[in-house]
Amino acid sequence: MDIDSASYNRFKKGDVDAFFRKAYPSLLSIAVKLLPEEYLYMAEDVVQNSIFSAYRNREGFESPANLKAYLYSCVHNEAASVVRKDVSRSRYLASQQRHLPVDMSMEGKMMIQETMDMLYDAIDELPEEYRQVFELSYVQGLSNAEMAAAIGLSLSGTKKRKARFLEMMRDKLSGNDSLYVCLMLMELSRKMMC
Repeated sequence: MDIDSASYNRFKKGDVDAFFRKAYPSLLSIAVKLLPEEYLYMAEDVVQNSIFSAYRNREGFESPANLKAYLYSCVHNEAASVVRKDVSRSRYLASQQRHLPVDMSMEGKMMIQETMDMLYDAIDELPEEYRQVFELSYVQGLSNAEMAAAIGLSLSGTKKRKARFLEMMRDKLSGNDSLYVCLMLMELSRKMMC
């Protein structure tokens, strides 16, 4: 990807359209190479998120080379994030399948799946430090002490972050009268407070 001075200057002034058209093909090619085949459908999102991130931070770039390096790094990180989130979600869903009654109707299983999707969508919208709380405590099953060591917080700081995570989840899902959401939040609360 070649970023000429004129494109760079227009981008710094806020003209993202021309820059997007110029950078998109090269970045898409990189995203396609980085993503495993089953995630290729996410390549366009990876590129769009990367360009948007660069746009939000455009004032901080000192040169076209600096912008180019940032975009390459963003594409790499976004691609890794796509895979990491899906692996985490798959592990969690697989663990939940073991707890479903064998004789549960297909409709019941679909409702649980939809609820889990809603929970994960809400979790994905949280800041990284709170998504990390969910991953370490609920998905990986770390104790409070293990989690504190992993993220470099005190034990009390870890407990506060977990409590804030639950509060944020309740706020995000408030107004949703789905019984399954309530049940899943209760289950999440029970497991995370251990």
